[in-house]
Amino acid sequence: MVVALHSGYPLVESDTGAYLERGIMGGLPPDRSPFYGWFIRYTGMWTSLWFPIVIQSFLIAWLLYKYVRFFAGASLAGMQPGIPGVMPRGDAGEQVANMPAFYAFIMVIVAAFTCAIWITPYLMPDVFTAALLLTTLLFLIAPTGKAGRLAGYATLLYALLILHNSHFPIMVVFAGILALWALIKKQRTLLKRSAAMLGLAGLSWVTICSINYGNGYDFTFSRAGHVFIMARLAETGTLSQYLDENCGKKKYKICQYRDRIPDYSWTFLWQSESPLYLTGGWDSNKVEYNNIIHEVFTTPRYLSLFARKTAIGTLREFTSMSVQEKALSQEKLSLTWRSIENFYKDEYNEFAFSRQETERLFANWNNYLYYIFFIVSSVWILCFASSFPKHIQLIYGVILLFLLVNAFITSTLSTIVLRFQNRIFWLLPATNALLIARYYWNRFQASPSSSEIK
Repeated sequence: MVVALHSGYPLVESDTGAYLERGIMGGLPPDRSPFYGWFIRYTGMWTSLWFPIVIQSFLIAWLLYKYVRFFAGASLAGMQPGIPGVMPRGDAGEQVANMPAFYAFIMVIVAAFTCAIWITPYLMPDVFTAALLLTTLLFLIAPTGKAGRLAGYATLLYALLILHNSHFPIMVVFAGILALWALIKKQRTLLKRSAAMLGLAGLSWVTICSINYGNGYDFTFSRAGHVFIMARLAETGTLSQYLDENCGKKKYKICQYRDRIPDYSWTFLWQSESPLYLTGGWDSNKVEYNNIIHEVFTTPRYLSLFARKTAIGTLREFTSMSVQEKALSQEKLSLTWRSIENFYKDEYNEFAFSRQETERLFANWNNYLYYIFFIVSSVWILCFASSFPKHIQLIYGVILLFLLVNAFITSTLSTIVLRFQNRIFWLLPATNALLIARYYWNRFQASPSSSEIK
């Protein structure tokens, strides 16, 4: 919570207002999961927006504690089998002396040298993507005989999956690839757990679809998917090429604005002069947009163009580890300002005079620190990588795969922005820090000088 405390109030994004309004006033948003809005509503208890931030931070701290306990008890070298799903030498932390001090030290390192503290204080569901990755890791490495623990992690995975619409496609692609790899390598335990994660993703899909259906809409996961994909087609230039070649044959409403297709997806989605709103809005264009999307993805030359742009976008997003150099303030007439004024009046001044809203919250020097630490720690890890047993290699493989899938899904279905990737990228340098700290912590504990001090 360091950054929120420094700013003087929880941090907000342009989407925060929509979560606040829908969460408190009710109704289903067409473009996002309703669950984060409900999370804010009930954890805030209509009293303070500090409460959701406390719970978000506590969840990340608790998951990191479980993650640290694994590394505290795991062997970092040797030829142990390290079968996925079997934690070497237990998980009680018996290999690290003074576990509370070790955990506190790791938390300080994570807060100082990763951008985690810039993710947890936002009133946005992005923090739960990091929680999803951490829970996934804990689910995969938990001991096979701990049915209760596995059930607990599975329940948490389901809850995290329904909190953000991007979590479902991310988990499907991630768990699918992991299951295929486990099948090829004949890793039975890993295959079972990957299949379980696919099942949980399916359950989350049914849940969202059922909520939409129960509220009078179609049995659909997202009522705005056609709009977001069209926005991405516009951003990649695929839509303009399609319209230039087909508007003479097709009578689409958007054809009259084919020379005014925005270059950025956010402009297409949210600005009033966008062709989206000039032709009737989200629902009015559903049939037309779905027809265009179908033709684009079934025509090789358009699909090829979009695929190339997606590959480039994935690489750009994959390497986004920094945070916004300046935490952007919101316009005073924005939905975020109005929601806080309407629903949390006694915190309005606190919000209005926070460092973020008075444009005094910067992360320039933080980013330099994050880059340096990531590079130095990664070089250290690469130097020792050959000595790591299989369970450590599995963890890095899972993290890198999740990062890649997240970059692919967000750059394909939405756009390329820093927060889509930095929300989870920090777990890679955090894992580096864990291994390095564990290595030198043990060396210090085993040194003659430390023994004499004791």
